[in-house]
Amino acid sequence: MASTNEAIRAKKEREQGFEKFKKPLLCNFCDAPNPRWRYADWAACNACAAAIDPGDHDRLYIRKAAAMLAKWDSKAPENWIDELKWAREDLEEDFWSDPNIPYGL
Repeated sequence: MASTNEAIRAKKEREQGFEKFKKPLLCNFCDAPNPRWRYADWAACNACAAAIDPGDHDRLYIRKAAAMLAKWDSKAPENWIDELKWAREDLEEDFWSDPNIPYGL
C-alpha cells in the first residue's frame, strides 16, 4: 500500500515539475498569446487571422517582421535583413503554399 501511495505522489511531483516548462500557446506569426484561430497546424491571433482570411500576404508578413524586430529590440543579429527575408520565404513556402490552408474566401 505504501508503495502505491509513493508511486502516486512521485507521479504528481513529476507532473508538477513539468508545469514550469509548459509554454503558453502563442500565435505562430506574431507571438501574441492565446491565439484563437487554427489553420492546419498553425495557430493565429485575431489580427493575424484578419490578414490570413483574405489572403493578405503582405499584412501577415508585416506582423511577423514587427514581432521579430520587437523580440530583437536592440540586440538584432548581424544578418537581421537576411533573417527578415527568410521569414518572408518561410511564410510563402511553408504557410501560404500549404493546400490545407483555407484563405481568400
